[in-house]
Amino acid sequence: MAWEIHRLVNEQRTNNGVPELEVDQGGVTNAAIKHSRNMARTGIASHVIDGKGPADRLQDENVSFTAVGENIYYSWCQVNGQPGYNVDDFAQNAVSWWMNSPGHRANILNPDFTHTGIGIWAIPRDGKGYMYATQVFIKP
Repeated sequence: MAWEIHRLVNEQRTNNGVPELEVDQGGVTNAAIKHSRNMARTGIASHVIDGKGPADRLQDENVSFTAVGENIYYSWCQVNGQPGYNVDDFAQNAVSWWMNSPGHRANILNPDFTHTGIGIWAIPRDGKGYMYATQVFIKP
């Protein structure tokens, strides 16, 4: 799913005349994965959890950057063990939602951002299965 989000985001960038993002499979991706896991664990969908925002999480991973952005998305995909919607649509739903939100769209289409990391985490809670996505954008 992370690679599909990456593909769809780069498709949006290309369609809008913006260079594609390169995936940083080190600290940027680690920060994204850990944030998605933390959102799933706490049930809080926010850019700031435990007093830490995107820049703090990147610093914790020893990532150098001059600019940072972050998109988050979550949805439930199961109810009482039964599919709530086709989980294969999660990536498309996330990118569509982001493209329809001015701030998230601005991150996706920001030509200053050159690298990205994407993290997905799923968790059962309250009889539902939730999925969380975090996409971190940086300019080194």
